[in-house]
Amino acid sequence: MDNRFIELKSLPALAFRTEKNWYIYDRFSNSILKVKKIIVDLIEDIGVLSLKEIKEKHKIYNYEDIEKAAKEIEDMKQKNIFIKYEVPKLSITNENDPKGYLEKKLESSLTQLILNITEDCNLRCEYCIYSGSYIDKRTHNNLNDMPLNIAKRAVDFFLSRSQESLVRYISFYGGEPLLKFSLIKAVIEYARRLDSNIRFSLSTNGTLLNEQIMEFMADKEIDIQISLDGPQAIHDKYRTLPNGSGTFNMIKKNILNMKENFPRLYAKLSINSVIVPHDCSLDDINFFFSNSELLENIHFDKIMMKPINPDKNKFYNKYSYREFLSDLYNKLFDIYKKDLLRSTMSEKSILPKVLLERTIKRILFRPRKPFSAYLFYWPNGICIPGMRSLFVSSDGSFFPCEKFYDENDLRIGDIYRGFYYGEILKLIEDYCALALTECKKCWAFRFCDDCFLSAREKQDFNILRKREFCNAKKLTIAFFLLLFVEILEENPKAFDYLLTEPFELPSYVKMMFSNEYDK
Repeated sequence: MDNRFIELKSLPALAFRTEKNWYIYDRFSNSILKVKKIIVDLIEDIGVLSLKEIKEKHKIYNYEDIEKAAKEIEDMKQKNIFIKYEVPKLSITNENDPKGYLEKKLESSLTQLILNITEDCNLRCEYCIYSGSYIDKRTHNNLNDMPLNIAKRAVDFFLSRSQESLVRYISFYGGEPLLKFSLIKAVIEYARRLDSNIRFSLSTNGTLLNEQIMEFMADKEIDIQISLDGPQAIHDKYRTLPNGSGTFNMIKKNILNMKENFPRLYAKLSINSVIVPHDCSLDDINFFFSNSELLENIHFDKIMMKPINPDKNKFYNKYSYREFLSDLYNKLFDIYKKDLLRSTMSEKSILPKVLLERTIKRILFRPRKPFSAYLFYWPNGICIPGMRSLFVSSDGSFFPCEKFYDENDLRIGDIYRGFYYGEILKLIEDYCALALTECKKCWAFRFCDDCFLSAREKQDFNILRKREFCNAKKLTIAFFLLLFVEILEENPKAFDYLLTEPFELPSYVKMMFSNEYDK
């Protein structure tokens, strides 16, 4: 870890320094405290060694300073700060019957059905996980198109097991879903006959949108997400047709047509942007996403930006992607800090708001309850497989999401036999047992959202992979904590503008404090 950070594993806590001060983030109290360096040096020894032994170990401090620091630490412990407390057990419920709880949830509270309707695509994006750049991943093909009867059975299964969910979505996945528009249309019409309140969403590369498709989608109030990686120079570098030509102008034409002629559909438009290596300035990219005629009415919270999939692939090495990403975030941190210190942060500051603010909000709105107040300890950010998203392949098999389908891993049921409850419970219990070894004393537990993927390799759980993901996650959180306090040092009211913005903690975080969120 960077030398600005010190992991205090026995507490657990993280000490870190700015150019001006030392701080400790304490997991038990969820507090960030400004402290003197002597507190950082002595805190793991107080209560373990005698004052004489501490003096011998830390010869740079005199006895009086050590006594004063020891008293300060003891005073903070009386305030429920710096309490040594390990995660006793990881679980998805505080009930005594986890299997019964699991079955109850999967029989009544499904949220999203994802239909993998095709693995074919009309584009050949270089960084795509199905491009051939990834080791041991499938490539685009037309061998696994979903038959209508499979889709209907999946819809029947989903609707019968989602009655207690407040919002229910059916989503279409590919490949490029619009290659199978007739199937999409048939599924939507079938599902709406069964339940008029069901909602639909679709992710598309945007090149196949025509008047007929947009009219249908507007009429059925479908949420649409279009992939757009930025200005033309960036987008056309990687998002290409099979002949290598760019697709930006095709998408631009279709979005402008949507905006002018199908405003109801445009109002439900969101953007998915992959962070790719480029030569454009961040100002140019920010201007595009905040002022482009394509997106001028799209609020920043409807723009999603994410890096490419980190699994083994040729793209990472070809473009030195890890170095590019690190440099990008360093620049964004600087921009974000300067904007806040100048009080110039606005909805036009798209890049920092989309890529940084969610984590900043997790820090700003962190619950201050003692760690021991948890009713139970949810295993990181894992889902109940099948509940938050139920991914259905063309043969009717169930997976937690598309990522595990790509690995042919974690098959959790099928449309004929339903959920494999025993296997799902074992999957959760195996993850909990493995993760507990890393989580029980981890200072970052309250911010961690790692899922099964963080510990899964070659269809099995792997502690080394888990540790690799944990180390990366902790370093990311550490840098965000550092950014947070560096800004507050210069402007204590810098984040006041966020206090009026909506923010929801993840449901599993709220569930750990109260059963009222278990819905």
